[in-house]
Amino acid sequence: NPKTIKKVSYKDLKIVCSADGKVLHKDVCDILENTNILTIVKNIAKPNGKKTKVCSTSCKCKFVCCKTENGKAQFFVKNKKKMENVIVSEDQMKETYGKLYSAILKE
Repeated sequence: NPKTIKKVSYKDLKIVCSADGKVLHKDVCDILENTNILTIVKNIAKPNGKKTKVCSTSCKCKFVCCKTENGKAQFFVKNKKKMENVIVSEDQMKETYGKLYSAILKE
């Protein structure tokens, strides 16, 4: 049950893109961060749905994203102001995601 993040920083968005999130290319995040261009991310399947505003300042958003590679799952967990990095085996991925996601929702 994915939730829309209302506001995210370019730094955090680059982490999501580096974890194979199909939002923007990670190099585009660097280019846009140094401009004053307002960036809005929309779901192309629901163009009138919720949107995410991308800003240059740090945001208090919370998210979990995952990248799998070489039999390992690497989680990036943004929890208000800090970023954590968790690495587990692929067979522990589903259980770990559930625990991390539940933990940030409780805050």
